[in-house]
Amino acid sequence: MGRSPCLPCHWTMNMCMHKSDNAGHAGHDAHAGHDMSGGHAMFFVSGEVVTILFESWKTTDGGMYTLALFLCFFGCVVTMFIKRYVDASYKKLALPLRMVLALVYFNLSFAVMLVVMTFNAGVWFACMFGLTAGWAILEYQDGDSNKHDSVNLCH
Repeated sequence: MGRSPCLPCHWTMNMCMHKSDNAGHAGHDAHAGHDMSGGHAMFFVSGEVVTILFESWKTTDGGMYTLALFLCFFGCVVTMFIKRYVDASYKKLALPLRMVLALVYFNLSFAVMLVVMTFNAGVWFACMFGLTAGWAILEYQDGDSNKHDSVNLCH
């Protein structure tokens, strides 16, 4: 049974995830000699070896993994605090400062998304609990003076 042809590499991020010699496979001569059999897990995995955001941030043992989980947790708490500050400072701060705060918030939010996309179960739980803890702390600080309508969160 022959293999199915790949989409052109600029159409897909996977860039043909099979090993081949690329001989006679038009448009893929530039990939000759590259091992394209890697890939990214699309299901949750467990274990203490995980690369988070950068190749240099790779956990190799339980201690480094635990430290990474704490950093993910607290990074998510900080993200929620910055989001609240950006929301609360609307029109109170000068536009350039609001833009800087929004930029920091957007970067942290996308970083959290990328961290969660490691599909490591421990990292995912650390991020979800961190976001939830940040939200809960802020809600507790609001107390009864700022009750929110649980149905209409837009106002």
